[in-house]
Amino acid sequence: MRLSAPLIIGGAVAIGLSGVFVWNRWDVSSRLQFHTLHPLIQSRARKLFQLAARRGITLRMTSALRDMNEQARLYAQGRTSPGQIVTYARPGQSYHNYGMAFDVVPMVQGRPDWNSPHWPLIGQLGEQADLNWGGSWRRPDRPHFEYPISLRELQAQYQAGTLQKLAKPGNAKALAGLALIGTAYIYAQRKNTGLNGTDEIVIPDKTVRAACGIAGTLIGYAAGRKNDKDTYPRTIVGGFIGQLAGDLIT
Repeated sequence: MRLSAPLIIGGAVAIGLSGVFVWNRWDVSSRLQFHTLHPLIQSRARKLFQLAARRGITLRMTSALRDMNEQARLYAQGRTSPGQIVTYARPGQSYHNYGMAFDVVPMVQGRPDWNSPHWPLIGQLGEQADLNWGGSWRRPDRPHFEYPISLRELQAQYQAGTLQKLAKPGNAKALAGLALIGTAYIYAQRKNTGLNGTDEIVIPDKTVRAACGIAGTLIGYAAGRKNDKDTYPRTIVGGFIGQLAGDLIT
């Protein structure tokens, strides 16, 4: 079987994604949120997670890029719709709308600890990572971190087109497509000889299951983003289906 370059590249990407999930200890939810952030803030978010891990604190990223419709829905909560007020920012007034902010929560035994005693330390670590921390505001927002730029300048760059605009469903679709290609490549290699036609390549079952799980997770996430739905349930369901598929083919 002759394999094309896209299949080979896709396989490498899928395996690489598996390594990222395992070795960096980022859970799937955090990793998917991270990829919606603007590139300018990604390195700083990564640094915060690393600094926290060194202190024995495991963080989960709960929110990153947020579109204008979602911002309008959140702003209406507690005002014109049921629920408590969760934001004071109208659409276009939140750094989340530009992929320049994210929210985190410390995790304890797999559960979010919103009342953690570590919030002051987490805030200090965020400032060490050159981020502005919402916990120091007049109305504290402890989970919130954002890129140090004025809102006026951020809006001006966005309107001028100089700020990179991340396509909400596009990134997820690209990742899902690469994961699918990678999964197909891995499975094909299990059933065929090596790239040179002679050396047999043996890929462990756990690698196939991991690739299927990643592909399913990303497809579920992409579906949620495309339809402006809550991504979390679809992501979980997609990952479960992917793992099930991996179990069936191995």
